Amino acid sequence: MQFVRFADIWQREDYGYVDRDGVTAELVFLTADRRNTVALEFQMATEEALRTFPAIASASLDWGPAEAVPGWGRELFYRRFMRQGANRACMGFAGGWDHITEDKQRRPRHAVFGYICNPAGAALTQSDAEALARRIRVRPPAAWRSVAPGNRPDQPTALAFARGTAERGNPSFPFRLARFYVVGNGRSGFQ
Repeated sequence: MQFVRFADIWQREDYGYVDRDGVTAELVFLTADRRNTVALEFQMATEEALRTFPAIASASLDWGPAEAVPGWGRELFYRRFMRQGANRACMGFAGGWDHITEDKQRRPRHAVFGYICNPAGAALTQSDAEALARRIRVRPPAAWRSVAPGNRPDQPTALAFARGTAERGNPSFPFRLARFYVVGNGRSGFQ
């Protein structure tokens, strides 16, 4: 999987892409800095989040119902869908977790969304989709590790890769969804 990372003092974002043996996947992982009173303004449902990817936004899709990912409580959801023109069965996912109790809006500190599509003509059953969803693992502390200089969005080729084309990328990257919140004593910002 190829990754591009955006980071500032409030947030980190990763865009990832893979196309191997006809299987295509894209994802965006976002995390807010724990050292500040910062939360993510992430309230997108699965379909809304996935439509930020041009490959999904421009496609004719048939959506299945949203299902909670087993083991994630009600914080991460997945939906099967079919890309009609390309005859590709897919599964998308989206969710936010580690909701901040001090934030009056209870926004999350971490969020992830993305999709995986099988090769053209290959089926994706409900049990296949659930099995894929169960394998979603995110390790937020890893997001704070450094990234290779060539994969940072301040490098024009990395940003162009992450923002992509009609079939890959996300033109909204980086999303910059970090927002300060005020705690009960009126404090916000750096602590």
